[in-house]
Amino acid sequence: MKIKFIIVFIILTATSCTYKQINSVLIDNGITNFSNILFDKGEIVKLDGDWIFWPDKLLSYNEVINSLDDGYRVYKDFPGLWQKLTLLESKNNLINRGTFVLRLKLPKSIDSWSIRVPNAISSTTLYLNETKLVEIGKTSNSIKDYIPNSNLKVVPFTLNREDNILIMHVSNYLVPYTGTWDSLTIGRTKDINHKRFIDIVISSLISGALLIMGVYHLALYLLRRKDKSTLWFSLICILMSIRNLITGERILIELLPVSELMWRICFSIEHLSAHLTLPLFFLFFSVIFPKYINKIVINTVLYVAGLWLFIHIFTPPMFHHRFLSFYEYFLMITSIYLLSSIIRAFVNREDGALISLSGMLFLFSASINDVLLSNEIIDSIYLAPIGLLIYTLTHSFFISKRFSTIFHEVEIYSNNLKTQNRSLERFIPNQILLYLKKNEIVDVKSGDSIKQEMAVLILDREYSNDSFSSLSDEEKLKEINLFTTRFGTLITRCNGFIEKYTENGFIALFPSGSGDALKSSLYIRTTLIHYNNERMFNNLAPLKINIGIDKGEVLIGTVGDVKRLDSIIISDTISNVIQLKELGYKLKKDIVVSNNSVKELQNPEKYRLRLLPKQDQNYYVVDWA
Repeated sequence: MKIKFIIVFIILTATSCTYKQINSVLIDNGITNFSNILFDKGEIVKLDGDWIFWPDKLLSYNEVINSLDDGYRVYKDFPGLWQKLTLLESKNNLINRGTFVLRLKLPKSIDSWSIRVPNAISSTTLYLNETKLVEIGKTSNSIKDYIPNSNLKVVPFTLNREDNILIMHVSNYLVPYTGTWDSLTIGRTKDINHKRFIDIVISSLISGALLIMGVYHLALYLLRRKDKSTLWFSLICILMSIRNLITGERILIELLPVSELMWRICFSIEHLSAHLTLPLFFLFFSVIFPKYINKIVINTVLYVAGLWLFIHIFTPPMFHHRFLSFYEYFLMITSIYLLSSIIRAFVNREDGALISLSGMLFLFSASINDVLLSNEIIDSIYLAPIGLLIYTLTHSFFISKRFSTIFHEVEIYSNNLKTQNRSLERFIPNQILLYLKKNEIVDVKSGDSIKQEMAVLILDREYSNDSFSSLSDEEKLKEINLFTTRFGTLITRCNGFIEKYTENGFIALFPSGSGDALKSSLYIRTTLIHYNNERMFNNLAPLKINIGIDKGEVLIGTVGDVKRLDSIIISDTISNVIQLKELGYKLKKDIVVSNNSVKELQNPEKYRLRLLPKQDQNYYVVDWA
């Protein structure tokens, strides 16, 4: 199905091209015959065929009539070039002007007619009998009064007689070839205007779509400059958008003043926007498929394109356009190489190769059509804007897919980093990060610290009959994990956090004060009863605990080097708590609290505290209910 889709693209493009033929039915020997044309049904006719032609002359109506009466009959295929200078031929040999004449015999049943007059090379004046219908630029017998222009016009007219003479003047003094590019079309006014409207809408939509995609991908590049494929792609879209506005229906030229300078600017933009597209494609695909685009070929294309750009800017069209065909054939050859590189990427199943290949085949076919058309080998229409629009749509999808993949990978990496941060926070607790005013673990460095008053709780386990020492190292680790998993949550439940795990227990900090530390110790005591019941059910010896609680100023900080960090607490309070815990061990009391901690309790009586005098300090034990 995908291969058929590509083939359909090629067929659609190929069927738009037909070998050049003279329409002998409509125009024969300079006389029109519209007997088979249904103008009243909306048909529009191209005035292609044998026009009577006077080279090197701009004749008036009377001069044309006199010449025709004298038997002048020289015909020229219209549209087409009547002369093209060779590389070494002098510009003085160029036939700068000419007159085309056509006898019009239109039906009397239609009152309102219009004719679409495209630009010639490079100025045009159209007459109907003695009446001037339109002037595009200014035709002249001398370069002094000549003004080039690339616009097109739709001109309404009425017929006062059955036999009419259509006279077209063409003059050119600036480019090395002279003639006409496109057909004149004739029909009812409403039909011509309707077609013109449709053409402008389609051209505007194509230009607008290309411009929007160009600006969008340029913004993507500005946001992520590492990926230059979006830059090259945006430039391609913007260049072709501008080109489409000054070719085809000449929408932009209609808004510009008529002058030789403006013609030169538009003429250069029209050609350079097309000629620089392929080098940009090479740069684009060198990023997308770097393995398949040879750097020597890329550099060759860029050097030749740079040389052509230099010649185009700093030499007149009369000189550099003699080399136009050579450069366009060079582009055709290099585009074949580019297409073959994309085919190799497709054969090797590179991501995005199928999308690139389908769009590139259509664009390649359209480009060949335009080159053959500009060299008068075929009779067709310019398809590069449509081909590029289809290509940009397919490749915008590919680039969007790439960015979607990148965003998906970023999400995966982000989730992995969050998971890693959560894992690292188990080594340096998140509460310490908050106190150190760090948002992420990666922001922490050795030596960060803060000093604050808080309660400290130290817990030690005690095994009866020395059962713990008889376990293997693996069994000891498992035993420790079972205990910390069960009792560690009781610390966080009371607004504390465990700063350090030890072989026999842990050290916990309570910034909220001694009340939460004491409440946590009571939860631990109650939970231990259930925990020991489970152990005895499994024929394991019960555990005892010793808890010491004190309050004081504690310095929390980090120590380590660039590869390893750990948290640390430095405080005399730690030593006091260790003494309390050891005192409880001697007195066989599981919870011992300092006098400093008891002083800040709001309702100390609810904890069943009992004072134990010892020298000059007071200690409290928590009795069982």
